[in-house]
Formats: sequence, C-alpha cells, structure tokens
Amino acid sequence: MIRPFGTLRGGLEDCVERRTRFETDHPDISIVSPGKGPGRWLAIGPPGWIPGDELGTTLGARDLCEMMAKLDEIFPPDELAQGPPRC
Repeated sequence: MIRPFGTLRGGLEDCVERRTRFETDHPDISIVSPGKGPGRWLAIGPPGWIPGDELGTTLGARDLCEMMAKLDEIFPPDELAQGPPRC
C-alpha cells in the first residue's frame, strides 16, 4: 500500500500534529517558530521545566521535528496522554 506524502511517522505532518497536542497539554510552554529565513525554533516555559537546568526557560532546535523530538525526551508521549509530570 502506498501512503500519501507526509503521513509517515516522523514526517512534517506528524510533527505539526505533535506540536498541536503538546501545546494543548502544556499551555505553560510556548513553541515559537523562527519566522522568515533561517533561525531556531524555541520552546519557552517557566524556570525549571528543563530537567537538569533549574533556571532554564528556553530550549532551541533547528526545525520543528527536532524540537518535538527534544520535547518528547522531556515529556514522553505516553506521559502526555496522562498529563505532564509535576514536581
């Protein structure tokens, strides 16, 4: 069976869907696109949301899919279904 472009796991469409779910589940963390031209995607949240960095508020990535992979490491998808872990 041939799948339409962009529906494979890990494709841009998947990253956009993951971003939408993440922003719904984590309203205290904003994902900001770089705008026009080259730049970095940013995830900005309250101090301490990045494990191992008590003062950190910003996480950067080259593109949306890389950002979602980094956020999946911090908030695994299985945990997203149950809500974010809180200290």
